[in-house]
Amino acid sequence: PVLNLSMLNEVPLIGDLLSDNVFISTTNSNRYIAEFTYAYINTHGNALDTWNDAYNAILRANNVINSTLPVTAVSSQLRGEALTLRALMYFSLVKLYAKPFTADPNAEGVPLVLQFDPTIKPARAKVSEVYTQIEKDLNDAFGLMTNTAKNSSLISKFVAKALLSRVYLYKGDWNNAKTAALDVVNNGGYSLVSDANF
Repeated sequence: PVLNLSMLNEVPLIGDLLSDNVFISTTNSNRYIAEFTYAYINTHGNALDTWNDAYNAILRANNVINSTLPVTAVSSQLRGEALTLRALMYFSLVKLYAKPFTADPNAEGVPLVLQFDPTIKPARAKVSEVYTQIEKDLNDAFGLMTNTAKNSSLISKFVAKALLSRVYLYKGDWNNAKTAALDVVNNGGYSLVSDANF
């Protein structure tokens, strides 16, 4: 699955723009003003592009996940990567377009689309249902993938586990967040930064 550049540019910035971590420069050419000032409207271009790009990536991930290719180590790795990307897209969407899980898990979340069907117009799932799907995708991905290499071109099983830890943090599920994070640190070939080097 390929993400559109607009989504790659927008999503990492939005949290900082909505907080007090940044300021908008006078030389900014008016980009990100709506995010910075909380002035979204339903026709805002960045919000529409992010939504569309995420669902395009989900469509592509679904094509890989639902492929009828025989099960091999390679096809399982690719399905695991696609499941991780789909989970990442739903995690981004539910954070941007729904109430936080800790505020109201029964609030309207985002539509869950798990099969290709160009005619459907799904209703929004509950926030809790979206998080359940994200967790399922990441746990399934971890079980399918065998790649543990650390590089920027592949998703390893411990990338899925690290994302799962973050999902648990957003749910306020501290124990599972800690367990998943420690699995990454202890078994994924990563290490924590020391206090002196933080």
